[in-house]
Amino acid sequence: MFMLDSRVFLCSLDTSLQTISRPAETVLKNAGELFISMASLWKIAEKISEGKLTVPFEPSEFMRICAARAITVLPITPSELDVVKKLSPSYGDVFDRMVAATALTHDYTIVTNNPAFAHFGVPTLY
Repeated sequence: MFMLDSRVFLCSLDTSLQTISRPAETVLKNAGELFISMASLWKIAEKISEGKLTVPFEPSEFMRICAARAITVLPITPSELDVVKKLSPSYGDVFDRMVAATALTHDYTIVTNNPAFAHFGVPTLY
């Protein structure tokens, strides 16, 4: 199963944002079901509020957008909290650690080009 990080999710909505690799593009087109952590959506909302990102929709529309694209939003649960406490705070930000914990909990591969996930032992594809 594949889980999108925030950057790949945004690129799946608007290909002018960044070019994604062929393997990532293949996953986006052919994966039966895709997942995204609520932490990734929160990270996007934070970037919007900081003025670092502009998108043509409100963060409140994330759930509708994900549902329309058959992307399941994964909540943050106590299981992820137990995993995140074991991850090194030396790599990535708090959102990266929550996404990594979610992927590890569910045994998902993250579609990402963020090198921080390799430090957490999470399988990645890009």
